[in-house]
Amino acid sequence: MRGAVPLILLSALAALAPACSRPQTKGQTPIAEADIPQARAGLWRGDVQVEGEQPVSSTFCAAAHPVVQPRIGKCSRYEVVRTAAGAIESDSTCVDTDGATWVLHGVVVGDPNTAFTQDGTMKIYARGAASPRVINGHMSFRYLGACPPGAKPTPGP
Repeated sequence: MRGAVPLILLSALAALAPACSRPQTKGQTPIAEADIPQARAGLWRGDVQVEGEQPVSSTFCAAAHPVVQPRIGKCSRYEVVRTAAGAIESDSTCVDTDGATWVLHGVVVGDPNTAFTQDGTMKIYARGAASPRVINGHMSFRYLGACPPGAKPTPGP
């Protein structure tokens, strides 16, 4: 397998950070950060396919969490909208604490209480880099029920 994608990248891709000062498209409704839909707490099955990597599947106990990644560091653009078709679309441009710039675009489709998919693209510019590392991914999540007794939930996928 060609260099495994670090967990932080999968987490960011799985939650797909928002942003963009693009003009609002007809049929899109802005969503305030505090109103981003939450995936329910419980036992989830996640299947992740990152371009150029082997697929990864896991079952995990998660706390309730937003289906869109909160801001990563300082963001110059951050936008989350609901499309006319009901999808949640997010775009962002943020700089993390290491000085890397993250440009993210994601689309979440489905019901965050039962099953949903996330498709996204991350462009990560290391501090001073002229060209980014580009990561494209597709994830699907399915709610399986309550977490097993004694399981400690993670903050999200």
